[in-house]
Amino acid sequence: MKKNGLLFAFLYSGVLFLYGQSLGVSYVNPPSVDGDRFIQFEVNHSGIASTDLRVILYYTDNASSLNNLNGAGLSSGSAIIKPVSSTISEVFFLFPHEDHPKGPNRDYYLSQKRKNINVNTIASIPANSNPSPLDASSIDNNPVVYGRNKCVFYKIFVSSVGKKVPDFLSETMAFRMPDTYNVGVVGDSYGSGEGAPDENKTDTRAAVWTHNDCHRSNRSGLVVGVKEFIHEHPEVAVDYLHTACSGAIIENLVSQTQQKGNNAVTIQFEQLQQNLLTERGHDKLHLLLMSIGGNNAGFADFVLNYLILPVNVTASPLVQFMQANAINEDLANLAVNYDALNTSIRNTFPGVQVCLTTYPDPTNGPRGRCGRSNNPADFLSVYSCCLSEVDIVTNPESEFNFSSASFLRPLNQAVRNAAQRNAWNVMDMESRMGTHGLCDCENPFINRMAMSFAQQGDIYGICHPNATGFSEVYPDLVKSNILSRYENFKAGMTFARIFGIEPFPQVCEIPKPITPIGLFINAERFKLLGKLRKVSWVSAFFDSPEMKDLLKNADEKNILNTEAYKKLMGNKSEAVKLFNEIVPPKGTKPVNPEALKVSKEVKAFHEFTLKQMESKETLEMIEKAKSDAKKVKPLVQSSPLSKYYNRKTSN
Repeated sequence: MKKNGLLFAFLYSGVLFLYGQSLGVSYVNPPSVDGDRFIQFEVNHSGIASTDLRVILYYTDNASSLNNLNGAGLSSGSAIIKPVSSTISEVFFLFPHEDHPKGPNRDYYLSQKRKNINVNTIASIPANSNPSPLDASSIDNNPVVYGRNKCVFYKIFVSSVGKKVPDFLSETMAFRMPDTYNVGVVGDSYGSGEGAPDENKTDTRAAVWTHNDCHRSNRSGLVVGVKEFIHEHPEVAVDYLHTACSGAIIENLVSQTQQKGNNAVTIQFEQLQQNLLTERGHDKLHLLLMSIGGNNAGFADFVLNYLILPVNVTASPLVQFMQANAINEDLANLAVNYDALNTSIRNTFPGVQVCLTTYPDPTNGPRGRCGRSNNPADFLSVYSCCLSEVDIVTNPESEFNFSSASFLRPLNQAVRNAAQRNAWNVMDMESRMGTHGLCDCENPFINRMAMSFAQQGDIYGICHPNATGFSEVYPDLVKSNILSRYENFKAGMTFARIFGIEPFPQVCEIPKPITPIGLFINAERFKLLGKLRKVSWVSAFFDSPEMKDLLKNADEKNILNTEAYKKLMGNKSEAVKLFNEIVPPKGTKPVNPEALKVSKEVKAFHEFTLKQMESKETLEMIEKAKSDAKKVKPLVQSSPLSKYYNRKTSN
């Protein structure tokens, strides 16, 4: 079951217990939290093996459409079945959303099979078969994406394989579709995707970026992680916006526009507020993924001094001391900036969760720390790819040791400390580049100068991950953090609702029948109205030749099911007999004491009926019926209902 799902199930109106003697569903838990597109329930299938079980969920935004499950345009899908015991199975169904609009249940089924989880969905797909060629339409029929706050009505159909009629069919249920789980990607060049354009430059075309001034790319490790999460978790509807910009400092997130050439880049939080929340109709931001702080600590100077210019810092103790001192001063200021950033985050996006990355260390290669080898011949063979890189050729390992120990590691520790102080999560990338640093000639994860010029036509990609580096270093941690933050958000919302901090979703009312015919399709109501046979026009209405003629084609007209009508008429004689027993003809014997109770019930229902007849919806239905098929028009014109209608409209 969902985490906290059982507890939430008792508190939310979507819960349903529908056990029959041998077949039924229970613990129905519909989507209720932002991002959730998952309905889950248990099926008791005594007498049916889980491999022979078929569960279909029919859904629509028009409750009346569920009266005819074979009607055109109705959406449905085969649910995913996970056996719990020989008689109980957990059942899952995913509603379509923007990222999985065609085959959400196919996608979820495949994701479970990839994890070697024992699930099955329909008879044509054995539980142990290879799921790769599975077509979406084999599971999801006429999928429709319903947006935020839309009321969705559904029924659960349970049967054994091969049967066209249900062994169990639930009543109509409903829920209000939650919002998406909204993610903002903000920060500097390590967040923007610097070093990995959307398309590398060619001899005839410059590099292509999502945002040219910011060198913003969809190959950014943070964005790749978000996209992979969306692909692997079809049960979560995610919306996101990528606003990170190369060269950004913390102030560019919250208060200062960033100047890029002749253009000013809008403050990143303002971009999230306007372009993600306001324009897309969302109430809140749920998660911030950030890579920020390096430029506040002098990252550009670090790259220039250590990785571009042929200056051996470690050769001069004085220079080394001055560099270390400057770095420490920048890091002290960085701590203040991080804390101010947290205040701005809490004021701008209340309740948002934050994940901050550290920076990967690029100073290691297959033979250990990068730098000039003591054996020139060995250097030429191992680091031949670096001969064009002045600093790597001329400077010793000691300089790379200094850059890692005196800048990168202290910077990353400042990131961790800020996260701890401000209750952020850390996505620690420091060691994830491994030996694929600047001096890896076989499979580098980071750009050297020549690579930067070749891929994007400038030097700004140096010391940034290339496309391979972003895809290898970042996504796993990004995905795991999104998942843990989302699960944390769901659990938090559950308890917030229990304690009244957050409201429960607004309930979707399931419409009661309001049409002249629909009022009487319930057999018990007809039995009750039969007691008024001498004073009510209802029996005459049902007995009219026009009604019987209408019922010949009622199924295809979707007006009234003929089988339901036969059941009603079969109860009529019983109703008459019951009426005579309770309310005997005048003067024959004393009135049965129960007559008063029955008469009050009849009166209350009769008043309800008249009220329904006066409703705007009923009048509109009658008006439509009058102009509809020829078989309907005579019925309305000749019935007592039409007289009532004419009297109401004339007034």
